[in-house]
Amino acid sequence: MTLVSTVTERVRTYYPYGSTRYTDSEIQEMVHAADCAIREKTECTHGTVDIPLQANTLWYSLSSDVVRVRSVLYSTDGTTFDDGVLKACSLRDLDSTYRLWTSNRGGTPEHFSVLGTPGVSSCYLLVWMPLTAVSDQTVRVEYSKCYPTNNSAFTALDDIDDKMIDACYVPHVLSQMYAMQSDGNRNFQSYWLEYLAGAERYRSLFASKTISTAPRGCGGMSEGQLL
Repeated sequence: MTLVSTVTERVRTYYPYGSTRYTDSEIQEMVHAADCAIREKTECTHGTVDIPLQANTLWYSLSSDVVRVRSVLYSTDGTTFDDGVLKACSLRDLDSTYRLWTSNRGGTPEHFSVLGTPGVSSCYLLVWMPLTAVSDQTVRVEYSKCYPTNNSAFTALDDIDDKMIDACYVPHVLSQMYAMQSDGNRNFQSYWLEYLAGAERYRSLFASKTISTAPRGCGGMSEGQLL
């Protein structure tokens, strides 16, 4: 069974009105909302994307599945990413340290930052300083990942283990259901606290792990790093 079908089946068992009040598509939307929140909170899913650098370019678009940028690696040949690790910064850091940073150009990028809200199309990665000339220079972004769209790819997902479904997904969806009931406040609170406890437990397993030997960055929505 997939993530969506498993959560749907269990929620209908626990929720007294499960067979009549909500359709499968409505529960799928709730599972998707839970999935986005849980993957951000626990950082259980990692992804990478390679971005070829362009001359005199500061900003690069990030895909909508990025929840948190963990690290940015640099490669001069676009193949072996061992030529440097960019340091996380904010625009305020650059303003206070390099007054003419928007005009600076160089031969090696040094810092990165995130502009906007991860997960939306208007989110960008800042790579500073821009290169005066490029050939194969590339950065590899390592990030915590979500599945942002509620489509057939999402419904086919089965990458979450059974215990995590019970600890995080089921209580999150049940809390959504009871939050929409006029008399559901007590059950909402109970399931929400159960979800928070489960998410913290799984975060301790996943969030400290990296997918390479590079130190983690700090650009992401969970850290208050939005600019």
